Amino acid sequence: MTPTMLARAAALAATCTLALPLAACSSVTATPTTAATTATTKAADDSPSAKALEKYVAAVQAQIPELMKSFGDTYTDFTITADAPSTIVYEYTFTNKVNKSAAAKQLDGMKGTYQSTLDDQVFPEMEKAGITDPHARYTYLNPDGSKVWSHTFSKS
Repeated sequence: MTPTMLARAAALAATCTLALPLAACSSVTATPTTAATTATTKAADDSPSAKALEKYVAAVQAQIPELMKSFGDTYTDFTITADAPSTIVYEYTFTNKVNKSAAAKQLDGMKGTYQSTLDDQVFPEMEKAGITDPHARYTYLNPDGSKVWSHTFSKS
């Protein structure tokens, strides 16, 4: 994958994040249909925030099929999961292997875009849904499952 394609992929991923909070505030009840769209938590947590996060993630997951179409052939997989009590996790798997150091540099350069999108759109929606101290983690993987880049964002 060329740096231009990687930049496009990162920008698209950040831009598509804008659509995700909209699902959480709709009245539609999501019914996940595949393993990739199943909400999971790393540890049992019955706190109100964790319960709100599970519900929020389930609603957001309804957007995955449409988002996968918009990604074209950039990613083979895209999952959204919950890491209780307050972190939404976006995980992207590239279709083609990327150079880890070049990709990490490119994605590091996109941190401001991600932060802005999260602060302006996602974190307010998460708080509105009852999630306290919201966080978002973006992880990018090569097709072999090796980690290319990961960063957890907090509200600024």
